[in-house]
Amino acid sequence: MQTRFIVLFCIVVGLVSVFAVPFPDGFIAVAVTAVLAGLTAFIFRRFLPDQQFVTNVFLLALALRMAFGLLVHIEEWRLFFGADAITYDFNGSALQPGCKYGLGYELFRRVHLLCVG
Repeated sequence: MQTRFIVLFCIVVGLVSVFAVPFPDGFIAVAVTAVLAGLTAFIFRRFLPDQQFVTNVFLLALALRMAFGLLVHIEEWRLFFGADAITYDFNGSALQPGCKYGLGYELFRRVHLLCVG
């Protein structure tokens, strides 16, 4: 029963994330998170002695973190929670074209020098 509730909660948070955030961003974020979480849950179930408990704690913590992140994103509370989120967003947006067109390290170095000085 407890596992069903946790899995249902993860699915609801994932679906809300897909539909609440504009199309490419929400879908890609949930897809990447689902793949990495599935891989992590597989490793937990394969190699840990208390598989069910660890997997349940991991999935519940992940779903709560995603729900909180979604709330921060929708309500635009980034300023309240500190400059880290804004800095990560700025640096990630600056690096995105480099990743898309294969500019890689040189673009990262320039953005880093621009931010750090």
